[in-house]
Amino acid sequence: MNRIHLSLGMILIIICLVMTGCQAHTGQAGTARAINKHIQLGNQLYDQECVSEAVREWEVALALDPNQPQLSKRIQAIEAGQTVDVHASLLETKTSLSSGAQEHIIQKLQKADQHYQQSQLKDAEVTWQHVLQLDPENQAAKSGLQKINEERYQVDQKRGFDNLSKENYEKGMTFYRKKEWLSAEAHLAKAANLSSEQEQVKKYLEKVRAALAQQQALASVARLRQEVAEAEKNEDWPAANTKWKQIQAIEPEAQDAKEGLARSKKKLHRRAAKLVISGNAAQQAKKYGRAAAKYRQALKCNPDNAQAKKGMAQVRQAQAQGRAIKADKSKAEKYFELGAGFYKESRLSQAIVQWKKAVAMDPENAEYRKWLQRAQTENEEQTAKDCQLAKTRYNDGLQAFQREDMETALAAFKDVIDMCPDGSEAAKAKKHIIKINKLLK
Repeated sequence: MNRIHLSLGMILIIICLVMTGCQAHTGQAGTARAINKHIQLGNQLYDQECVSEAVREWEVALALDPNQPQLSKRIQAIEAGQTVDVHASLLETKTSLSSGAQEHIIQKLQKADQHYQQSQLKDAEVTWQHVLQLDPENQAAKSGLQKINEERYQVDQKRGFDNLSKENYEKGMTFYRKKEWLSAEAHLAKAANLSSEQEQVKKYLEKVRAALAQQQALASVARLRQEVAEAEKNEDWPAANTKWKQIQAIEPEAQDAKEGLARSKKKLHRRAAKLVISGNAAQQAKKYGRAAAKYRQALKCNPDNAQAKKGMAQVRQAQAQGRAIKADKSKAEKYFELGAGFYKESRLSQAIVQWKKAVAMDPENAEYRKWLQRAQTENEEQTAKDCQLAKTRYNDGLQAFQREDMETALAAFKDVIDMCPDGSEAAKAKKHIIKINKLLK
Protein backbone atom coordinates (compact mmCIF):
# COMPACT_ATOMS: atom_id res chain seq x y z
CA MET A 1 0.00 0.00 0.00
CA ASN A 2 2.81 2.35 0.88
CA ARG A 3 4.50 1.49 -2.40
CA ILE A 4 1.29 2.38 -4.28
CA HIS A 5 1.07 5.75 -2.49
CA LEU A 6 4.74 6.39 -3.28
CA SER A 7 4.21 5.58 -6.95
CA LEU A 8 1.17 7.83 -7.14
CA GLY A 9 3.16 10.67 -5.53
CA MET A 10 6.02 10.28 -8.00
CA ILE A 11 3.56 10.32 -10.88
CA LEU A 12 1.98 13.53 -9.59
CA ILE A 13 5.40 15.18 -9.24
CA ILE A 14 6.36 14.19 -12.80
CA ILE A 15 3.04 15.52 -14.16
CA CYS A 16 3.60 18.86 -12.36
CA LEU A 17 7.12 19.16 -13.72
CA VAL A 18 5.97 18.41 -17.24
CA MET A 19 3.14 20.95 -16.99
CA THR A 20 5.50 23.61 -15.60
CA GLY A 21 7.90 23.01 -18.43
CA CYS A 22 5.11 23.27 -20.97
CA GLN A 23 3.87 26.49 -19.41
CA ALA A 24 7.40 27.92 -19.42
CA HIS A 25 7.89 26.92 -23.05
CA THR A 26 4.47 28.32 -23.98
CA GLY A 27 5.25 31.56 -22.10
CA GLN A 28 8.56 31.88 -23.87
CA ALA A 29 7.01 31.34 -27.27
CA GLY A 30 4.25 33.86 -26.51
CA THR A 31 6.77 36.47 -25.42
CA ALA A 32 8.87 35.92 -28.53
CA ARG A 33 5.76 36.43 -30.67
CA ALA A 34 4.93 39.62 -28.75
CA ILE A 35 8.46 40.95 -29.25
CA ASN A 36 8.34 40.25 -32.96
CA LYS A 37 4.90 41.85 -33.20
CA HIS A 38 6.11 45.10 -31.58
CA ILE A 39 9.23 45.22 -33.78
CA GLN A 40 7.20 44.72 -36.98
CA LEU A 41 4.59 47.29 -35.90
CA GLY A 42 7.41 49.75 -35.15
CA ASN A 43 8.86 49.16 -38.61
CA GLN A 44 5.50 49.88 -40.23
CA LEU A 45 5.05 53.07 -38.22
CA TYR A 46 8.55 54.23 -39.13
CA ASP A 47 7.84 53.65 -42.82
CA GLN A 48 4.74 55.83 -42.34
CA GLU A 49 7.00 58.52 -40.79
CA CYS A 50 5.39 58.11 -37.35
CA VAL A 51 8.80 58.04 -35.71
CA SER A 52 7.77 58.63 -32.08
CA GLU A 53 5.17 55.86 -32.21
CA ALA A 54 7.67 53.51 -33.88
CA VAL A 55 10.23 54.13 -31.14
CA ARG A 56 7.62 53.36 -28.48
CA GLU A 57 6.87 49.97 -30.06
CA TRP A 58 10.57 49.13 -30.26
CA GLU A 59 11.04 50.17 -26.63
CA VAL A 60 8.26 47.77 -25.63
CA ALA A 61 10.06 44.99 -27.53
CA LEU A 62 13.28 45.97 -25.79
CA ALA A 63 11.55 45.90 -22.41
CA LEU A 64 10.33 42.38 -23.11
CA ASP A 65 13.91 41.33 -23.79
CA PRO A 66 16.63 43.93 -23.02
CA ASN A 67 19.30 41.71 -24.58
CA GLN A 68 18.77 43.11 -28.09
CA PRO A 69 21.83 45.25 -28.94
CA GLN A 70 20.87 45.94 -32.56
CA LEU A 71 17.45 47.24 -31.56
CA SER A 72 19.04 49.41 -28.86
CA LYS A 73 21.44 50.87 -31.43
CA ARG A 74 18.52 51.62 -33.75
CA ILE A 75 16.69 53.61 -31.07
CA GLN A 76 19.86 55.46 -30.06
CA ALA A 77 20.53 56.40 -33.69
CA ILE A 78 17.03 57.86 -34.10
CA GLU A 79 17.33 59.79 -30.83
CA ALA A 80 20.61 61.20 -32.17
CA GLY A 81 18.76 62.52 -35.22
CA GLN A 82 19.98 59.86 -37.66
CA THR A 83 17.99 57.99 -40.29
CA VAL A 84 17.92 54.20 -39.95
CA ASP A 85 17.11 51.28 -42.21
CA VAL A 86 14.32 49.49 -40.39
CA HIS A 87 14.50 46.61 -42.84
CA ALA A 88 18.09 45.80 -41.92
CA SER A 89 18.63 42.43 -40.29
CA LEU A 90 18.31 42.15 -36.51
CA LEU A 91 20.08 38.79 -36.42
CA GLU A 92 21.95 39.75 -33.26
CA THR A 93 18.64 40.20 -31.45
CA LYS A 94 18.02 37.44 -28.96
CA THR A 95 14.49 36.69 -27.92
CA SER A 96 14.90 33.41 -26.11
CA LEU A 97 13.92 33.31 -22.42
CA SER A 98 15.36 30.73 -20.12
CA SER A 99 13.00 30.47 -17.14
CA GLY A 100 9.89 31.60 -15.30
CA ALA A 101 12.10 33.96 -13.32
CA GLN A 102 13.15 35.66 -16.54
CA GLU A 103 9.47 36.01 -17.50
CA HIS A 104 8.82 37.61 -14.13
CA ILE A 105 11.70 40.04 -14.72
CA ILE A 106 10.30 40.98 -18.13
CA GLN A 107 6.94 41.76 -16.58
CA LYS A 108 8.66 43.92 -13.98
CA LEU A 109 10.61 45.76 -16.69
CA GLN A 110 7.39 46.41 -18.60
CA LYS A 111 5.79 47.78 -15.45
CA ALA A 112 8.80 49.97 -14.72
CA ASP A 113 8.72 51.33 -18.25
CA GLN A 114 5.03 52.17 -17.88
CA HIS A 115 5.75 54.01 -14.63
CA TYR A 116 8.56 55.93 -16.34
CA GLN A 117 6.46 56.99 -19.32
CA GLN A 118 3.79 58.22 -16.91
CA SER A 119 6.51 60.10 -14.94
CA GLN A 120 5.85 57.95 -11.87
CA LEU A 121 9.57 57.97 -11.22
CA LYS A 122 9.50 56.66 -7.66
CA ASP A 123 7.47 53.61 -8.69
CA ALA A 124 9.72 53.08 -11.71
CA GLU A 125 12.81 53.33 -9.52
CA VAL A 126 11.48 50.80 -6.98
CA THR A 127 10.53 48.36 -9.76
CA TRP A 128 13.94 48.57 -11.46
CA GLN A 129 15.64 48.08 -8.09
CA HIS A 130 13.52 44.98 -7.56
CA VAL A 131 14.67 43.67 -10.95
CA LEU A 132 18.28 44.18 -9.92
CA GLN A 133 17.64 42.17 -6.76
CA LEU A 134 16.50 39.31 -8.99
CA ASP A 135 19.13 39.89 -11.70
CA PRO A 136 22.04 42.09 -10.53
CA GLU A 137 23.47 42.33 -14.06
CA ASN A 138 20.24 43.35 -15.79
CA GLN A 139 21.25 46.14 -18.18
CA ALA A 140 17.72 47.41 -18.77
CA ALA A 141 17.18 48.04 -15.07
CA LYS A 142 20.58 49.66 -14.71
CA SER A 143 19.88 51.92 -17.67
CA GLY A 144 16.48 52.84 -16.24
CA LEU A 145 17.93 53.79 -12.85
CA GLN A 146 20.72 55.74 -14.51
CA LYS A 147 18.14 57.57 -16.61
CA ILE A 148 16.19 58.55 -13.50
CA ASN A 149 19.33 59.74 -11.72
CA GLU A 150 20.30 61.87 -14.71
CA GLU A 151 16.82 63.33 -15.03
CA ARG A 152 16.27 64.04 -11.34
CA TYR A 153 16.48 67.80 -10.84
CA GLN A 154 19.55 69.03 -8.97
CA VAL A 155 18.15 71.65 -6.61
CA ASP A 156 20.22 74.80 -6.03
CA GLN A 157 19.38 76.05 -2.55
CA LYS A 158 21.18 79.35 -3.19
CA ARG A 159 18.68 80.43 -5.79
CA GLY A 160 15.37 81.79 -4.59
CA PHE A 161 13.60 81.02 -7.87
CA ASP A 162 14.92 77.50 -8.10
CA ASN A 163 11.62 75.91 -7.04
CA LEU A 164 9.90 77.52 -10.03
CA SER A 165 12.70 76.31 -12.28
CA LYS A 166 12.35 72.82 -10.83
CA GLU A 167 8.58 72.89 -11.39
CA ASN A 168 9.01 73.81 -15.07
CA TYR A 169 11.77 71.25 -15.47
CA GLU A 170 9.68 68.42 -14.06
CA LYS A 171 6.70 69.39 -16.23
CA GLY A 172 9.00 69.47 -19.22
CA MET A 173 10.44 66.06 -18.37
CA THR A 174 6.93 64.62 -18.04
CA PHE A 175 6.31 65.60 -21.67
CA TYR A 176 9.84 64.46 -22.57
CA ARG A 177 9.10 60.91 -21.39
CA LYS A 178 5.89 60.95 -23.43
CA LYS A 179 7.87 62.27 -26.40
CA GLU A 180 5.59 65.29 -26.67
CA TRP A 181 8.43 67.51 -27.81
CA LEU A 182 6.75 70.89 -28.25
CA SER A 183 5.32 70.94 -24.73
CA ALA A 184 8.58 69.60 -23.33
CA GLU A 185 10.54 72.31 -25.11
CA ALA A 186 8.27 75.08 -23.78
CA HIS A 187 8.66 74.08 -20.13
CA LEU A 188 12.36 73.24 -20.33
CA ALA A 189 13.03 76.59 -22.02
CA LYS A 190 11.31 78.36 -19.09
CA ALA A 191 13.41 76.37 -16.67
CA ALA A 192 16.56 77.24 -18.61
CA ASN A 193 15.70 80.95 -18.54
CA LEU A 194 15.29 80.80 -14.77
CA SER A 195 18.46 78.73 -14.25
CA SER A 196 20.75 79.53 -17.16
CA GLU A 197 23.73 77.80 -15.49
CA GLN A 198 21.85 74.58 -14.73
CA GLU A 199 23.66 72.06 -16.95
CA GLN A 200 21.03 69.40 -16.43
CA VAL A 201 18.28 71.65 -17.78
CA LYS A 202 20.38 72.66 -20.79
CA LYS A 203 21.23 69.03 -21.50
CA TYR A 204 17.61 67.90 -21.81
CA LEU A 205 16.55 71.08 -23.57
CA GLU A 206 19.15 70.31 -26.24
CA LYS A 207 17.88 66.73 -26.50
CA VAL A 208 14.31 67.94 -26.92
CA ARG A 209 15.30 70.47 -29.56
CA ALA A 210 17.26 67.81 -31.42
CA ALA A 211 14.18 65.57 -31.35
CA LEU A 212 12.04 68.47 -32.57
CA ALA A 213 14.49 69.15 -35.37
CA GLN A 214 14.36 65.49 -36.39
CA GLN A 215 10.57 65.55 -36.29
CA GLN A 216 10.49 68.72 -38.39
CA ALA A 217 13.04 67.27 -40.79
CA LEU A 218 10.86 64.20 -41.31
CA ALA A 219 7.85 66.44 -41.89
CA SER A 220 9.91 68.49 -44.36
CA VAL A 221 10.95 65.35 -46.21
CA ALA A 222 7.32 64.25 -46.51
CA ARG A 223 6.35 67.66 -47.88
CA LEU A 224 9.33 67.73 -50.25
CA ARG A 225 8.45 64.30 -51.61
CA GLN A 226 4.96 65.54 -52.46
CA GLU A 227 6.39 68.66 -54.11
CA VAL A 228 9.00 66.75 -56.10
CA ALA A 229 6.32 64.36 -57.38
CA GLU A 230 4.33 67.35 -58.61
CA ALA A 231 7.44 68.94 -60.16
CA GLU A 232 8.31 65.77 -62.07
CA LYS A 233 4.71 65.42 -63.21
CA ASN A 234 4.90 68.97 -64.64
CA GLU A 235 8.40 68.27 -66.02
CA ASP A 236 9.80 71.12 -63.95
CA TRP A 237 13.20 69.46 -63.72
CA PRO A 238 15.14 72.38 -62.17
CA ALA A 239 12.65 72.43 -59.28
CA ALA A 240 12.68 68.63 -59.04
CA ASN A 241 16.48 68.57 -58.92
CA THR A 242 16.55 71.21 -56.17
CA LYS A 243 14.02 69.34 -54.06
CA TRP A 244 15.81 65.99 -54.47
CA LYS A 245 18.98 67.71 -53.23
CA GLN A 246 17.09 69.02 -50.20
CA ILE A 247 15.75 65.54 -49.46
CA GLN A 248 19.23 64.03 -49.77
CA ALA A 249 20.64 66.67 -47.41
CA ILE A 250 18.19 65.45 -44.75
CA GLU A 251 18.37 61.75 -45.66
CA PRO A 252 21.80 61.14 -47.28
CA GLU A 253 21.19 57.42 -47.76
CA ALA A 254 17.68 57.67 -49.21
CA GLN A 255 17.70 55.54 -52.37
CA ASP A 256 14.78 57.35 -54.00
CA ALA A 257 16.64 60.67 -53.58
CA LYS A 258 19.74 59.23 -55.28
CA GLU A 259 17.64 57.90 -58.15
CA GLY A 260 15.63 61.15 -58.38
CA LEU A 261 18.81 63.22 -58.56
CA ALA A 262 20.23 61.04 -61.32
CA ARG A 263 16.94 61.18 -63.25
CA SER A 264 16.52 64.96 -62.96
CA LYS A 265 20.19 65.55 -63.78
CA LYS A 266 19.87 63.55 -67.00
CA LYS A 267 16.76 65.51 -68.02
CA LEU A 268 18.47 68.82 -67.23
CA HIS A 269 21.55 67.93 -69.27
CA ARG A 270 19.38 67.14 -72.30
CA ARG A 271 17.52 70.43 -71.92
CA ALA A 272 20.81 72.31 -71.58
CA ALA A 273 22.07 70.85 -74.88
CA LYS A 274 18.91 72.02 -76.70
CA LEU A 275 19.18 75.49 -75.17
CA VAL A 276 22.81 75.78 -76.32
CA ILE A 277 21.74 75.05 -79.91
CA SER A 278 19.12 77.83 -79.69
CA GLY A 279 21.70 80.18 -78.15
CA ASN A 280 24.19 79.52 -80.94
CA ALA A 281 21.56 80.27 -83.60
CA ALA A 282 20.64 83.55 -81.87
CA GLN A 283 24.30 84.53 -81.61
CA GLN A 284 24.90 83.92 -85.32
CA ALA A 285 21.93 86.19 -86.05
CA LYS A 286 23.55 88.81 -83.74
CA LYS A 287 20.57 88.64 -81.39
CA TYR A 288 22.87 88.77 -78.41
CA GLY A 289 20.21 89.39 -75.76
CA ARG A 290 18.27 86.28 -76.78
CA ALA A 291 21.48 84.25 -77.06
CA ALA A 292 22.58 85.27 -73.56
CA ALA A 293 19.17 84.29 -72.15
CA LYS A 294 19.42 80.82 -73.74
CA TYR A 295 22.95 80.26 -72.45
CA ARG A 296 21.92 81.36 -68.94
CA GLN A 297 19.03 78.87 -68.98
CA ALA A 298 21.40 76.15 -70.19
CA LEU A 299 23.88 76.86 -67.37
CA LYS A 300 21.04 76.80 -64.87
CA CYS A 301 20.19 73.31 -66.08
CA ASN A 302 23.83 72.21 -66.25
CA PRO A 303 26.42 74.54 -64.67
CA ASP A 304 29.23 72.44 -66.19
CA ASN A 305 28.11 72.73 -69.82
CA ALA A 306 31.29 73.88 -71.61
CA GLN A 307 29.48 74.99 -74.80
CA ALA A 308 27.11 77.20 -72.83
CA LYS A 309 30.05 78.79 -70.99
CA LYS A 310 31.89 79.41 -74.28
CA GLY A 311 28.78 80.87 -75.92
CA MET A 312 28.13 83.15 -72.96
CA ALA A 313 31.75 84.42 -73.09
CA GLN A 314 31.39 85.16 -76.81
CA VAL A 315 28.12 86.99 -76.28
CA ARG A 316 29.59 89.10 -73.50
CA GLN A 317 32.55 89.99 -75.69
CA ALA A 318 30.26 90.94 -78.58
CA GLN A 319 28.04 92.99 -76.26
CA ALA A 320 31.11 94.75 -74.83
CA GLN A 321 32.30 95.57 -78.34
CA GLY A 322 28.84 96.82 -79.21
CA ARG A 323 28.81 99.10 -76.17
CA ALA A 324 32.29 100.39 -77.08
CA ILE A 325 31.21 101.11 -80.66
CA LYS A 326 28.12 102.88 -79.41
CA ALA A 327 30.23 104.98 -77.06
CA ASP A 328 32.69 105.77 -79.90
CA LYS A 329 29.84 106.84 -82.18
CA SER A 330 28.57 109.16 -79.48
CA LYS A 331 32.02 110.74 -79.13
CA ALA A 332 32.44 110.92 -82.92
CA GLU A 333 29.22 112.85 -83.20
CA LYS A 334 30.47 115.40 -80.69
CA TYR A 335 33.78 115.82 -82.57
CA PHE A 336 31.90 116.27 -85.83
CA GLU A 337 29.68 118.99 -84.36
CA LEU A 338 32.72 120.75 -82.95
CA GLY A 339 34.45 120.62 -86.37
CA ALA A 340 31.31 121.96 -88.05
CA GLY A 341 31.49 125.02 -85.79
CA PHE A 342 35.08 125.70 -86.82
CA TYR A 343 34.18 125.20 -90.49
CA LYS A 344 31.43 127.82 -90.32
CA GLU A 345 34.02 130.24 -88.97
CA SER A 346 36.36 129.31 -91.89
CA ARG A 347 38.84 127.86 -89.42
CA LEU A 348 39.62 124.95 -91.68
CA SER A 349 42.67 123.60 -89.85
CA GLN A 350 40.76 123.29 -86.56
CA ALA A 351 37.77 121.76 -88.36
CA ILE A 352 40.04 119.18 -90.00
CA VAL A 353 41.54 118.19 -86.61
CA GLN A 354 38.07 117.53 -85.10
CA TRP A 355 36.72 115.72 -88.14
CA LYS A 356 39.75 113.44 -88.23
CA LYS A 357 38.86 112.40 -84.66
CA ALA A 358 35.24 111.82 -85.69
CA VAL A 359 36.29 109.59 -88.61
CA ALA A 360 38.68 107.64 -86.35
CA MET A 361 35.85 106.97 -83.86
CA ASP A 362 33.29 106.04 -86.53
CA PRO A 363 35.18 105.05 -89.70
CA GLU A 364 32.06 103.72 -91.44
CA ASN A 365 30.26 107.08 -91.29
CA ALA A 366 30.25 108.36 -94.89
CA GLU A 367 29.11 111.86 -93.93
CA TYR A 368 32.08 112.39 -91.63
CA ARG A 369 34.51 111.28 -94.36
CA LYS A 370 32.82 113.56 -96.94
CA TRP A 371 33.12 116.70 -94.82
CA LEU A 372 36.71 115.87 -93.83
CA GLN A 373 37.72 115.48 -97.48
CA ARG A 374 35.91 118.71 -98.39
CA ALA A 375 37.68 120.64 -95.64
CA GLN A 376 41.04 119.19 -96.60
CA THR A 377 40.51 120.17 -100.28
CA GLU A 378 39.42 123.67 -99.36
CA ASN A 379 42.34 123.98 -96.97
CA GLU A 380 44.80 122.93 -99.68
CA GLU A 381 43.32 125.48 -102.09
CA GLN A 382 43.44 128.19 -99.48
CA THR A 383 47.02 127.27 -98.59
CA ALA A 384 48.05 127.55 -102.25
CA LYS A 385 46.50 131.03 -102.48
CA ASP A 386 48.15 132.09 -99.22
CA CYS A 387 51.56 130.86 -100.42
CA GLN A 388 51.18 132.87 -103.66
CA LEU A 389 50.32 135.97 -101.65
CA ALA A 390 53.24 135.19 -99.35
CA LYS A 391 55.64 135.53 -102.34
CA THR A 392 54.28 139.00 -103.07
CA ARG A 393 54.48 139.95 -99.45
CA TYR A 394 58.08 138.66 -99.30
CA ASN A 395 59.04 140.97 -102.16
CA ASP A 396 57.44 143.84 -100.26
CA GLY A 397 59.64 143.00 -97.32
CA LEU A 398 62.81 142.93 -99.44
CA GLN A 399 62.07 146.35 -100.93
CA ALA A 400 61.44 147.83 -97.48
CA PHE A 401 64.67 146.25 -96.20
CA GLN A 402 66.64 147.79 -99.08
CA ARG A 403 65.11 151.18 -98.23
CA GLU A 404 66.23 150.55 -94.68
CA ASP A 405 62.58 150.77 -93.57
CA MET A 406 63.13 148.09 -91.00
CA GLU A 407 59.73 148.24 -89.31
CA THR A 408 57.84 147.81 -92.60
CA ALA A 409 60.20 145.01 -93.66
CA LEU A 410 59.81 143.22 -90.31
CA ALA A 411 55.99 143.33 -90.56
CA ALA A 412 56.08 141.99 -94.16
CA PHE A 413 58.37 139.11 -93.31
CA LYS A 414 56.15 138.10 -90.34
CA ASP A 415 53.13 138.09 -92.69
CA VAL A 416 54.99 135.72 -94.98
CA ILE A 417 55.54 133.24 -92.14
CA ASP A 418 51.88 133.42 -91.08
CA MET A 419 50.53 133.08 -94.62
CA CYS A 420 52.69 130.14 -95.77
CA PRO A 421 54.68 128.71 -92.85
CA ASP A 422 55.95 125.70 -94.85
CA GLY A 423 56.94 127.63 -97.99
CA SER A 424 60.48 128.52 -99.09
CA GLU A 425 59.73 132.24 -98.66
CA ALA A 426 58.94 131.62 -94.98
CA ALA A 427 62.42 130.17 -94.39
CA LYS A 428 64.08 133.19 -96.07
CA ALA A 429 61.80 135.58 -94.18
CA LYS A 430 62.96 134.09 -90.86
CA LYS A 431 66.62 134.85 -91.74
CA HIS A 432 65.79 138.48 -92.61
CA ILE A 433 63.95 138.86 -89.33
CA ILE A 434 67.07 137.76 -87.46
CA LYS A 435 69.20 140.33 -89.37
CA ILE A 436 66.72 143.12 -88.73
CA ASN A 437 66.57 142.36 -85.00
CA LYS A 438 70.41 142.61 -84.83
CA LEU A 439 70.43 145.93 -86.70
CA LEU A 440 67.74 147.35 -84.44
CA LYS A 441 69.85 146.61 -81.38
